[in-house]
Formats: sequence, C-alpha cells, structure tokens
Amino acid sequence: MTDQRPGQRTPGDAADQPAAGGSTHPLGCRLHRIEGQVRGVLNMLERGRSTDEVLVQLASIRGAIHGLEQLLVSVELDRVVEAVVRDGRPAAEGSIEDLKVALGHLPRP
Repeated sequence: MTDQRPGQRTPGDAADQPAAGGSTHPLGCRLHRIEGQVRGVLNMLERGRSTDEVLVQLASIRGAIHGLEQLLVSVELDRVVEAVVRDGRPAAEGSIEDLKVALGHLPRP
C-alpha cells in the first residue's frame, strides 16, 4: 500500500468499480447512504411527519455518521501501522501525529 490518505485511491484498488451512488470508495458509499437519509428527513419535514418519526431518523443518521468516523479511523490506523512496519517509526512519525490531531476532532462520549 502506498502512503495515501483514507479518501485517496490508487489504480488497482479493490474498489475499482463504482458502487451504488457512483462512489468507488467505501467511505464514499457510506456518505451517499447518509446523504439519502438526510434527504429523507427533509422530505419527512416537508410532509409534516411527526416529531417522533423525524427524531428516530436523525438518531439513525447520527449512528451512521459515528460508523463512518470509526471506519475512517480504522482505515487510517491500518495505513499508519503499515507505514511503521514498512519504513520504521521515524518515517511514520508525521502520520502518527496527524492521526492524533484527527482523533481530537471526534466528539467526546
């Protein structure tokens, strides 16, 4: 694997074929699903659906975003560990620091 960010792809990646929504990256596929959920909530509001129903869908969107965050961190951890194994810790030090900064942006439980 090359030293790339999670949202980047290289030719020959396993996900070369577009998935539903046109995205070729697993993170993009999840984002397209979340986008559809958000459009669904907008539609619910326009149709006057109950607050309870809308809140259930918003909770579902929060869960989907949380899952996306976990996947993104997992992909990045894999990349950093591969860089450490391949190049040694000094070469991956910048990536480790970048990951620490990124983790600081996640919401606290």
